[in-house]
Amino acid sequence: GTAEVSGVAWGGRNGLASVEIRVAGGPWRKVDQLIPADEPNGLSRWRAALHLAPGRHRIEVRAYDGAGAYQPERAEWNPLGYANNSSHDIRIRTVALAA
Repeated sequence: GTAEVSGVAWGGRNGLASVEIRVAGGPWRKVDQLIPADEPNGLSRWRAALHLAPGRHRIEVRAYDGAGAYQPERAEWNPLGYANNSSHDIRIRTVALAA
């Protein structure tokens, strides 16, 4: 079936250029809808429809800023754990509904 996922993204000083999503380590694709922030440095909302079979799935999302930089898969270590700009992922389980 189809599942809609959504979230927020921020581009920092260079602004947000785009947001990508992928399922289970597959190819990255742009989200279906990116709603710009109301303010220059505000959060933008995004939305994507995913076609998923019943089962467990890992969904990853990353953002690109206006300079072309994108979120790394892992945050760089620092003593206090600040400035985590890594991409985010969630794990979900989908089920088929009886008719």
